Amino acid sequence: MSELIVVKLGGSLITDKASPNCSRPEVIARLASEVSAWLATKPREHLLITHGSGSFGHAAALGTPLVSAESVVASPDLGSSSRQSELRRAASRTQLAASRLHAIVRDHLEEAGVDTFSLAPSSFLLASAGELDERFSEPLARTLEGGLVPVLYGDVVLDRRCGAVICSTETVLEWVVDDLSRRADVRRILWLGATDGILDVDGQRIDRVDENSLDETREATGASGGIDTTGGMRLRLDTAWRFAERGIPSWILDGSQARVLGDALSGRRVGGTEVSMSAADRSSAATGREGR
Repeated sequence: MSELIVVKLGGSLITDKASPNCSRPEVIARLASEVSAWLATKPREHLLITHGSGSFGHAAALGTPLVSAESVVASPDLGSSSRQSELRRAASRTQLAASRLHAIVRDHLEEAGVDTFSLAPSSFLLASAGELDERFSEPLARTLEGGLVPVLYGDVVLDRRCGAVICSTETVLEWVVDDLSRRADVRRILWLGATDGILDVDGQRIDRVDENSLDETREATGASGGIDTTGGMRLRLDTAWRFAERGIPSWILDGSQARVLGDALSGRRVGGTEVSMSAADRSSAATGREGR
C-alpha cells in the first residue's frame, strides 16, 4: 500500500437518530455513488470506510448495563447474576442492531459498484476494562492490499473484565489507523456528519482547529443530537486531534450536501472544519513531552 484515505460516515448522517432503527437510504445511496465515482478515476488508491451505529446500535444499548469503552471505570463491578444476564442480552441485541445498519450501508455500496469487504471489530479486537489491548489486524491489511474496500463500524467487543463494551467507530479508527500507518501513508481522515463541520456556541462554523484554538473549540462542542451512547462531536474532535498530533489531518464535513464527499476524496475541501497541527507545532509538542 502507498496512500490511504479513511472515511467515517456518522450515525447522525446515515440514520435519523430521533427514531430508533431508522436509516436514511437516499443519503446512503448518494454517498455510495460518490465513492464509486471517485474509485473509478483512482483505481490504485486505497480507501477504508467506517460508519457509526446511529439510531440502531445506540437505541439498542440505551438504558442497559452495556456502556461505551470510554465510560468504563477502573474497577468495573459486574454485579449480580441477574445484571450479568441483562448485560449479555444487551450485548447480543446491540451487536445485532449495529450489524443490521452495517448490512444496509454495505448493500448500497455494492449496488453502486464498490467492491467491499466487511470486517466486524468484534472479530479482531479484544478489550480489558474498556481498554482495547489485543488485535488481529492482518485481515484488514490484506483486504486493502487485495484491492477491496474494507467497511468497519461501531460494534460491541468482548471485554475480559466487563464482559462486553461498546466500541465506538472513533475507538476502532484509532487502533486500525495506528496499525495501517506503518504500512501506508494515511493522507487524511474524512468525517461526514449532518452539520457543516464543528460549530461554535453561536452556531457558526469553525474553519480550522489547531493547537491555539483546541481548548476553545472543545468547550463549544456538546452532546450529539438524538440517541447517542458514546460521545458525539466531542469524541470526534478529541480523536481527530490525536490524529493531528501524528501528522494526519481530519476534515469534518457536511455529508448531507451532494458532492462534498466526492470532492473531499479528490482533495478538495468544501466547507467544514479542518483539524490539523503544523509540523513545527508537532515538533514543539514532542520536545515538550520529552522534557517532561
